[in-house]
Amino acid sequence: MIAEISALLSGTRALSDIVKGLKSAGDQAMVQDVVINLQEVILGLQAKAIDANLKFEELEAARKLLQQDLDTFKQWDAIAADYEATEVRDGLVVYQPKQGSGRPSVPACPHCFGERRLSLLQREGQTSKIGCHGCKFECYPKPPSGAKRVRVNRGSSWDRGLLG
Repeated sequence: MIAEISALLSGTRALSDIVKGLKSAGDQAMVQDVVINLQEVILGLQAKAIDANLKFEELEAARKLLQQDLDTFKQWDAIAADYEATEVRDGLVVYQPKQGSGRPSVPACPHCFGERRLSLLQREGQTSKIGCHGCKFECYPKPPSGAKRVRVNRGSSWDRGLLG
């Protein structure tokens, strides 16, 4: 943008010099040559002005997109401030609304929450299983009835799991 403005200013100076030459020109042929030069400079200035305007429009569009992104982040920060990570069972964390936040007391999906989306977990059927319709996350916040604790090999260490 600065380069375009500099080009416009230097073109304006050249235009001014040509006009000064026009004043001092005496014969008709010389006046006609100066007018032709003047027209060329004016056309060049118009092209530079158009380039500067296009560059300005590109920068303005980019600024608007960045402002929208910033507004989206601010909106998410306001939403996220109403929630807190809560461990509902060994190793299972969901996001629960804080007391007095005015939000429904339904947990939010931890996966979607981490991706800056609010997706509430819904109970599925008559079971205690809850799931997210956005990312298909599923869990049992409480062990299903009749489930037995077992030891499950998870990589390099043994962990407790549920067998249902």
